[in-house]
Amino acid sequence: MTPDGFRECLNLIRWTSIDLVNSLHCDLAWIEALEPGEVAIPGDVATWI
Repeated sequence: MTPDGFRECLNLIRWTSIDLVNSLHCDLAWIEALEPGEVAIPGDVATWI
């Protein structure tokens, strides 16, 4: 999943980064690194979203 696709998916389900952090029980810094593509979006996260 590309960073643009990631952001588009979050927008479609009307989720913020905080919503995703709360659902995945992960660190906000990790989500913030996923958004611009600094860290690759794991396949299982992409599938789940």
